[in-house]
Amino acid sequence: MPFRFKRKEDVGEALKRMVGEQVDRAIAEIRDPELDRHTAVHQVRKRCKKIRAALRLVRMENGKLHDRENARFRDLSKRLSGMRDAQTAINTYDALMARFQDRIDRKAFGSIRAALTRRRKRLAIDEGALEALLAETLKDLEQARADIDKWKIKSSGFSTIRAGLQRTYERGRAGLKRSYKTGRLEDFHDWRKRAKYHRYQVSTLRGLWPDMVDRRRHGAMVLGELIGDDHDLALLAQLLKDERESFGNEDVLAMFEALIAERRKELQDKARPLAKRLYAESPKAIGNRFRKLWKVWR
Repeated sequence: MPFRFKRKEDVGEALKRMVGEQVDRAIAEIRDPELDRHTAVHQVRKRCKKIRAALRLVRMENGKLHDRENARFRDLSKRLSGMRDAQTAINTYDALMARFQDRIDRKAFGSIRAALTRRRKRLAIDEGALEALLAETLKDLEQARADIDKWKIKSSGFSTIRAGLQRTYERGRAGLKRSYKTGRLEDFHDWRKRAKYHRYQVSTLRGLWPDMVDRRRHGAMVLGELIGDDHDLALLAQLLKDERESFGNEDVLAMFEALIAERRKELQDKARPLAKRLYAESPKAIGNRFRKLWKVWR
Protein backbone atom coordinates (compact mmCIF):
# COMPACT_ATOMS: atom_id res chain seq x y z
CA MET A 1 0.00 0.00 0.00
CA PRO A 2 1.12 3.64 -0.47
CA PHE A 3 3.19 5.32 2.23
CA ARG A 4 0.27 7.32 3.60
CA PHE A 5 -2.55 7.37 6.14
CA LYS A 6 -5.92 5.87 5.24
CA ARG A 7 -9.03 7.85 6.10
CA LYS A 8 -10.63 5.37 8.54
CA GLU A 9 -7.40 3.97 9.97
CA ASP A 10 -6.22 4.35 13.57
CA VAL A 11 -3.18 6.65 13.58
CA GLY A 12 -0.96 4.38 15.64
CA GLU A 13 -1.84 1.31 13.60
CA ALA A 14 -1.30 3.27 10.39
CA LEU A 15 2.24 4.22 11.41
CA LYS A 16 3.04 0.61 12.28
CA ARG A 17 1.63 -0.50 8.92
CA MET A 18 3.61 2.08 6.93
CA VAL A 19 6.88 1.23 8.64
CA GLY A 20 6.19 -2.48 8.33
CA GLU A 21 5.54 -2.15 4.61
CA GLN A 22 8.83 -0.33 4.10
CA VAL A 23 10.70 -3.05 5.97
CA ASP A 24 8.90 -5.73 3.95
CA ARG A 25 9.93 -4.06 0.70
CA ALA A 26 13.54 -3.71 1.84
CA ILE A 27 13.60 -7.42 2.72
CA ALA A 28 12.11 -8.33 -0.66
CA GLU A 29 14.66 -6.16 -2.48
CA ILE A 30 17.59 -7.85 -0.74
CA ARG A 31 16.13 -11.28 -1.51
CA ASP A 32 15.41 -10.45 -5.17
CA PRO A 33 18.06 -12.29 -7.24
CA GLU A 34 17.25 -10.17 -10.29
CA LEU A 35 17.94 -6.87 -8.55
CA ASP A 36 21.48 -5.48 -8.87
CA ARG A 37 23.15 -5.58 -5.45
CA HIS A 38 24.13 -1.92 -5.49
CA THR A 39 20.57 -0.99 -6.44
CA ALA A 40 19.37 -3.06 -3.49
CA VAL A 41 21.67 -1.06 -1.22
CA HIS A 42 20.23 2.20 -2.56
CA GLN A 43 16.66 0.97 -2.06
CA VAL A 44 17.25 -0.22 1.49
CA ARG A 45 18.79 3.11 2.44
CA LYS A 46 15.80 4.95 0.94
CA ARG A 47 13.42 2.75 2.95
CA CYS A 48 15.32 3.58 6.13
CA LYS A 49 14.96 7.32 5.47
CA LYS A 50 11.20 6.96 5.01
CA ILE A 51 10.96 4.96 8.22
CA ARG A 52 12.94 7.54 10.17
CA ALA A 53 10.66 10.29 8.82
CA ALA A 54 7.61 8.36 10.01
CA LEU A 55 9.17 7.80 13.43
CA ARG A 56 9.72 11.54 13.77
CA LEU A 57 5.97 12.05 13.54
CA VAL A 58 5.57 10.37 16.96
CA ARG A 59 8.81 11.64 18.50
CA MET A 60 6.99 13.96 20.90
CA GLU A 61 4.38 11.33 21.84
CA ASN A 62 6.74 8.41 22.42
CA GLY A 63 10.34 9.49 22.75
CA LYS A 64 11.64 6.10 23.83
CA LEU A 65 10.15 4.37 20.79
CA HIS A 66 11.55 7.04 18.48
CA ASP A 67 15.03 7.01 19.98
CA ARG A 68 15.33 3.23 19.95
CA GLU A 69 13.98 2.61 16.46
CA ASN A 70 15.54 5.69 14.89
CA ALA A 71 18.96 4.51 16.11
CA ARG A 72 18.28 1.04 14.73
CA PHE A 73 17.43 2.22 11.21
CA ARG A 74 20.08 4.97 11.25
CA ASP A 75 22.82 2.47 12.04
CA LEU A 76 21.49 -0.01 9.50
CA SER A 77 21.58 2.62 6.76
CA LYS A 78 24.98 3.97 7.81
CA ARG A 79 26.46 0.48 7.51
CA LEU A 80 25.62 0.53 3.81
CA SER A 81 26.56 4.12 3.02
CA GLY A 82 30.23 3.66 2.17
CA MET A 83 29.44 1.51 -0.84
CA ARG A 84 28.17 4.42 -2.91
CA ASP A 85 30.63 7.17 -2.02
CA ALA A 86 33.32 6.43 -4.62
CA GLN A 87 30.76 6.10 -7.43
CA THR A 88 29.04 9.30 -6.32
CA ALA A 89 32.30 11.22 -6.81
CA ILE A 90 32.49 9.98 -10.41
CA ASN A 91 28.84 10.80 -11.08
CA THR A 92 29.39 14.30 -9.67
CA TYR A 93 32.42 14.80 -11.93
CA ASP A 94 30.42 13.69 -15.00
CA ALA A 95 27.49 15.98 -14.14
CA LEU A 96 29.86 18.95 -13.72
CA MET A 97 31.48 18.27 -17.08
CA ALA A 98 28.05 18.04 -18.74
CA ARG A 99 27.00 21.35 -17.19
CA PHE A 100 29.99 23.21 -18.66
CA GLN A 101 30.46 21.16 -21.83
CA ASP A 102 30.07 24.21 -24.09
CA ARG A 103 32.86 26.07 -22.30
CA ILE A 104 35.51 23.46 -21.63
CA ASP A 105 37.61 20.75 -23.21
CA ARG A 106 36.79 17.66 -21.17
CA LYS A 107 40.08 16.04 -22.14
CA ALA A 108 41.89 18.67 -20.11
CA PHE A 109 40.35 17.21 -16.96
CA GLY A 110 40.85 13.57 -17.93
CA SER A 111 43.50 13.03 -15.25
CA ILE A 112 40.93 13.82 -12.57
CA ARG A 113 38.41 11.36 -14.02
CA ALA A 114 41.09 8.68 -14.26
CA ALA A 115 42.13 9.24 -10.64
CA LEU A 116 38.52 8.96 -9.45
CA THR A 117 38.13 5.69 -11.37
CA ARG A 118 41.29 4.28 -9.79
CA ARG A 119 40.01 5.32 -6.38
CA ARG A 120 36.69 3.57 -6.96
CA LYS A 121 38.49 0.35 -7.90
CA ARG A 122 40.74 0.64 -4.86
CA LEU A 123 37.81 1.14 -2.49
CA ALA A 124 35.45 -1.30 -4.19
CA ILE A 125 33.91 -3.97 -2.02
CA ASP A 126 34.08 -7.37 -3.66
CA GLU A 127 30.83 -9.16 -4.40
CA GLY A 128 31.32 -11.72 -1.65
CA ALA A 129 31.74 -9.04 1.01
CA LEU A 130 28.74 -7.18 -0.36
CA GLU A 131 26.56 -10.28 -0.18
CA ALA A 132 27.69 -10.92 3.37
CA LEU A 133 26.84 -7.36 4.39
CA LEU A 134 23.41 -7.60 2.79
CA ALA A 135 22.81 -10.95 4.51
CA GLU A 136 23.62 -9.32 7.86
CA THR A 137 21.31 -6.42 7.00
CA LEU A 138 18.56 -8.88 6.08
CA LYS A 139 18.73 -10.50 9.52
CA ASP A 140 18.48 -7.10 11.20
CA LEU A 141 15.49 -6.16 9.06
CA GLU A 142 13.71 -9.40 9.86
CA GLN A 143 14.20 -8.74 13.58
CA ALA A 144 12.99 -5.16 13.14
CA ARG A 145 9.89 -6.44 11.34
CA ALA A 146 9.05 -8.78 14.21
CA ASP A 147 9.47 -5.97 16.74
CA ILE A 148 7.08 -3.59 14.99
CA ASP A 149 4.06 -5.57 16.17
CA LYS A 150 5.14 -4.81 19.76
CA TRP A 151 5.20 -1.06 19.28
CA LYS A 152 2.83 0.88 21.50
CA ILE A 153 1.71 4.19 20.02
CA LYS A 154 -0.93 6.18 21.84
CA SER A 155 -3.47 7.27 19.23
CA SER A 156 -5.44 10.50 19.58
CA GLY A 157 -6.06 11.50 16.01
CA PHE A 158 -4.02 14.20 14.33
CA SER A 159 -2.62 15.39 17.67
CA THR A 160 -0.58 12.15 17.76
CA ILE A 161 1.55 13.39 14.86
CA ARG A 162 1.09 17.17 14.88
CA ALA A 163 4.01 17.99 17.18
CA GLY A 164 6.34 15.75 15.20
CA LEU A 165 5.26 17.27 11.89
CA GLN A 166 5.79 20.79 13.21
CA ARG A 167 9.15 19.96 14.78
CA THR A 168 10.55 18.54 11.53
CA TYR A 169 9.27 21.56 9.62
CA GLU A 170 10.64 23.96 12.24
CA ARG A 171 14.09 22.37 12.12
CA GLY A 172 14.08 22.59 8.34
CA ARG A 173 13.11 26.24 8.52
CA ALA A 174 15.95 26.93 10.96
CA GLY A 175 18.30 24.94 8.74
CA LEU A 176 17.51 27.20 5.80
CA LYS A 177 18.56 30.31 7.73
CA ARG A 178 21.61 28.69 9.27
CA SER A 179 22.93 27.21 6.02
CA TYR A 180 22.94 30.48 4.08
CA LYS A 181 24.30 32.35 7.08
CA THR A 182 27.29 30.07 7.71
CA GLY A 183 27.78 28.48 4.28
CA ARG A 184 29.13 25.40 6.07
CA LEU A 185 28.90 22.01 4.38
CA GLU A 186 27.65 20.39 7.59
CA ASP A 187 24.77 22.84 7.87
CA PHE A 188 23.64 22.32 4.28
CA HIS A 189 23.87 18.55 4.73
CA ASP A 190 21.79 18.65 7.91
CA TRP A 191 19.23 20.93 6.27
CA ARG A 192 18.90 18.56 3.32
CA LYS A 193 17.98 15.74 5.70
CA ARG A 194 15.29 17.90 7.33
CA ALA A 195 13.82 18.78 3.92
CA LYS A 196 13.73 15.10 2.98
CA TYR A 197 12.02 14.15 6.24
CA HIS A 198 9.42 16.87 5.63
CA ARG A 199 8.83 15.53 2.12
CA TYR A 200 8.22 12.01 3.39
CA GLN A 201 6.03 13.21 6.26
CA VAL A 202 3.69 15.27 4.09
CA SER A 203 3.54 12.30 1.70
CA THR A 204 1.79 10.35 4.46
CA LEU A 205 -0.91 13.06 4.45
CA ARG A 206 -1.64 12.98 0.73
CA GLY A 207 -5.23 11.87 1.27
CA LEU A 208 -6.08 15.20 2.92
CA TRP A 209 -5.69 17.17 -0.31
CA PRO A 210 -3.71 15.35 -3.04
CA ASP A 211 -3.02 18.35 -5.31
CA MET A 212 -1.71 20.53 -2.51
CA VAL A 213 0.36 17.77 -0.92
CA ASP A 214 1.80 16.73 -4.31
CA ARG A 215 2.97 20.28 -4.99
CA ARG A 216 4.56 20.53 -1.57
CA ARG A 217 6.14 17.11 -1.84
CA HIS A 218 7.52 17.93 -5.29
CA GLY A 219 8.96 21.23 -4.06
CA ALA A 220 10.70 19.47 -1.18
CA MET A 221 12.03 16.82 -3.56
CA VAL A 222 13.50 19.38 -5.96
CA LEU A 223 14.99 21.31 -3.05
CA GLY A 224 16.58 18.13 -1.71
CA GLU A 225 18.10 17.36 -5.11
CA LEU A 226 19.58 20.85 -5.42
CA ILE A 227 21.09 20.76 -1.94
CA GLY A 228 22.23 17.18 -2.53
CA ASP A 229 24.06 18.09 -5.73
CA ASP A 230 25.70 20.98 -3.91
CA HIS A 231 26.77 18.63 -1.12
CA ASP A 232 28.27 16.14 -3.57
CA LEU A 233 30.28 18.92 -5.23
CA ALA A 234 31.55 20.11 -1.86
CA LEU A 235 32.67 16.58 -1.00
CA LEU A 236 34.43 16.27 -4.35
CA ALA A 237 36.24 19.56 -3.73
CA GLN A 238 37.31 18.31 -0.30
CA LEU A 239 38.53 15.05 -1.80
CA LEU A 240 40.74 16.99 -4.23
CA LYS A 241 42.28 18.84 -1.29
CA ASP A 242 42.77 15.74 0.85
CA GLU A 243 44.34 13.62 -1.90
CA ARG A 244 46.01 16.37 -3.91
CA GLU A 245 48.92 14.28 -5.15
CA SER A 246 46.57 11.77 -6.78
CA PHE A 247 44.90 14.20 -9.19
CA GLY A 248 47.71 15.62 -11.26
CA ASN A 249 48.52 19.09 -12.55
CA GLU A 250 47.91 21.96 -10.12
CA ASP A 251 46.73 24.34 -12.84
CA VAL A 252 44.14 21.79 -14.00
CA LEU A 253 42.96 21.29 -10.44
CA ALA A 254 42.60 25.05 -9.94
CA MET A 255 40.43 25.34 -13.06
CA PHE A 256 38.34 22.37 -11.98
CA GLU A 257 37.83 23.80 -8.50
CA ALA A 258 36.70 27.08 -10.06
CA LEU A 259 34.02 25.16 -11.98
CA ILE A 260 32.91 23.50 -8.75
CA ALA A 261 32.63 26.86 -6.99
CA GLU A 262 30.62 28.35 -9.86
CA ARG A 263 28.24 25.41 -10.01
CA ARG A 264 27.74 25.39 -6.25
CA LYS A 265 26.75 29.04 -6.33
CA GLU A 266 24.25 28.31 -9.11
CA LEU A 267 22.68 25.50 -7.12
CA GLN A 268 22.49 27.48 -3.89
CA ASP A 269 21.01 30.51 -5.67
CA LYS A 270 18.38 28.29 -7.28
CA ALA A 271 17.54 26.52 -4.02
CA ARG A 272 17.06 29.66 -1.94
CA PRO A 273 13.79 31.06 -3.39
CA LEU A 274 12.29 27.57 -3.56
CA ALA A 275 13.20 26.99 0.09
CA LYS A 276 11.74 30.34 1.16
CA ARG A 277 8.42 29.39 -0.44
CA LEU A 278 8.47 25.92 1.12
CA TYR A 279 9.20 27.34 4.58
CA ALA A 280 7.17 30.55 4.27
CA GLU A 281 4.65 29.69 7.01
CA SER A 282 5.33 29.39 10.71
CA PRO A 283 5.42 25.85 12.19
CA LYS A 284 2.20 26.60 14.06
CA ALA A 285 0.49 27.73 10.86
CA ILE A 286 1.54 24.53 9.09
CA GLY A 287 0.20 22.48 11.98
CA ASN A 288 -3.10 24.35 11.97
CA ARG A 289 -3.53 23.97 8.22
CA PHE A 290 -3.00 20.23 8.22
CA ARG A 291 -5.14 19.81 11.35
CA LYS A 292 -8.09 21.50 9.65
CA LEU A 293 -7.65 19.47 6.48
CA TRP A 294 -7.37 16.29 8.57
CA LYS A 295 -10.65 17.09 10.33
CA VAL A 296 -12.48 17.63 7.03
CA TRP A 297 -10.95 14.48 5.53
CA ARG A 298 -11.77 12.26 8.49
